[in-house]
Amino acid sequence: GIIETRRGRSGGTFIIGTPRTTPEVLHQRLLALSMADLRDMADEQLATGLAAVRLATERALPQDFDRLERIARLMGDAKSTESCLRADSRFHIELAVLAQSERLMATQMRLLTESVEIMWSVLDAESDREWTMADHLRIVDALRANDLLSAQNAIREHVSRDFYRLVAARLDSLYPKENPS
Repeated sequence: GIIETRRGRSGGTFIIGTPRTTPEVLHQRLLALSMADLRDMADEQLATGLAAVRLATERALPQDFDRLERIARLMGDAKSTESCLRADSRFHIELAVLAQSERLMATQMRLLTESVEIMWSVLDAESDREWTMADHLRIVDALRANDLLSAQNAIREHVSRDFYRLVAARLDSLYPKENPS
């Protein structure tokens, strides 16, 4: 269901879907990351987020923050892990768009490709979507108020919480708690 080949005049090979990554594959990807890899990924995500909010405060227009808020609120409608992943990605992409930097956007896209699937494989769509949306809305509110310090603090908290959960999930997998029998 990912590639389709058609014969004839308008034939060829076409991408018609995206591959689904199984929970087992995502779990193996998480276990393959060292603690240093996770820390470096968090550091890069934080640096990218901090740069995005700084540039957005300088370059974005007031109506841009209205669009960012609408995108942040999509998380509230997300019911599945996949829809949470899409809503989370869309918010971070839009934030990079508001920074108006192609390089920053490319970095953000690469980071999301590396981390967002793994992140939402350990997060719970039912409960974690609420705090993710609250984090996103805090970022929007700070940007709208032109409060760079609050926006940066909101980014720090959001990235820290996400990567803390990845570290905890990795450690739980490597060192499972024994059942007291």
